[in-house]
Order: sequence, then structure tokens, then C-alpha cells
Amino acid sequence: MRDEFVELARHDARESGATKYEGSACAICGGTVRYTSTAHCVACQTSRASEQYARRRPSKTVRVPRELLERLASGYRDAQHEARGLLEGGE
Repeated sequence: MRDEFVELARHDARESGATKYEGSACAICGGTVRYTSTAHCVACQTSRASEQYARRRPSKTVRVPRELLERLASGYRDAQHEARGLLEGGE
């Protein structure tokens, strides 16, 4: 049985073939879901992986100006069109 998440101790989760388990609280974020193979916090590991990806591949990450993000959050349609233009390489 290979579950995505199991509420067991790490040892029991490993034996059952689960990839994640409920462990102790993370010292950094407080999350309790951990990977069975490494015992690392899922949330922190995902965050680290995103940061590493952005550092290794800056051309694949899109930097959107803060004011545009605020306008998108406000629901402006114009901002959505501007964002599409930025993503497509326009100005």
C-alpha cells in the first residue's frame, strides 16, 4: 500500500510504503507533515526547492512588478492584460 500521507510514526510509515507522515512540529514553520525518506518538513522543503529553482533558472522565473501584483489582487482587468503582455514578451 503506497499512501500519499499517513498518520503514523516514521517507522510505521516506512514499513507501509507511505511517502509522508505526521511528525513533530517543524522548528521553522511549525508544520507537522514530513517526508518519510528524509524526515524533512514538506512545507520547508518545497520552499527551499522553489528558491533553488529560481536561483538556477532565472530566465524561467517571471518577475512581476509589485504595483502590478497589487492591481491584480484588486481585480483590475487592465492589469490582467498587462500581465499577459509581460508574459508574452511585450512591454
